[in-house]
Amino acid sequence: MTKHVLQKLRSDIRRLDHTALSGRAEADVIPFGAPAVDRSLPWGGLPRGALHEIGTPPKAAPSFFASAAGFAAALLARSVAPSGMAIWCQNRRRARRYGQIYGPGLAPYGLDPNRLLMVNAESDADVLWVMEEGLRSSAIQAVLGEVAGLDLTASRRLQLAAEKSGSTAFLLRGPEGAAGNNAALTRWHVRPFILPQEVDKTGAEQVTGWQVALWRCRGGGPAEWKVMWKDEAFYCHMAGAMADRLPAAAVC
Repeated sequence: MTKHVLQKLRSDIRRLDHTALSGRAEADVIPFGAPAVDRSLPWGGLPRGALHEIGTPPKAAPSFFASAAGFAAALLARSVAPSGMAIWCQNRRRARRYGQIYGPGLAPYGLDPNRLLMVNAESDADVLWVMEEGLRSSAIQAVLGEVAGLDLTASRRLQLAAEKSGSTAFLLRGPEGAAGNNAALTRWHVRPFILPQEVDKTGAEQVTGWQVALWRCRGGGPAEWKVMWKDEAFYCHMAGAMADRLPAAAVC
């Protein structure tokens, strides 16, 4: 990362520190709002002030990364207050492989592009530096970094930085590094989920589906769900009249 880019990023974060509202989220947990998922997590949701990893299974097709990115975007949106700011940092090389994030395209997941600081980094090391800088800022409530993988030492640094700041850190990765150990509090594998026929009838263009596996969870066990996202809310798919339930509160 060039000196000019580093200086600009530091300047942007300092400016946000001075102008940010004090609207940090009050709860220590980010609820999914889908009871089956929240009940499976020891904290009743995702803890703030922690590191969480979202990725694809080992040897997954590159197309699976889009599903992991969508799921990560939804969680990133739920981790910030309406007046809060978040950072999304991409490795340029990985962006060429998996696609460049387009800010307005994240709106369906509840992310306001005006509340999102997008950063392009030259390497995974630069991505991790950006994440740590963001976690040190009082204006940044959550950071997300796209990396190939993360070792135990680097991930522990992020976990400690998140604990100290109370902000939430997300790692987003493809199949690389899926089996390696790191210090993330939770680790998720995401696959595409083909929407069932009854949902197609409701307007599938407005519904996103993921098959989500919680495969590592400190203090908890593995679990898996078929999850849908509509109107900025999570829903677990159940057999039967899901199309009728979608507009209502989350059901699992």
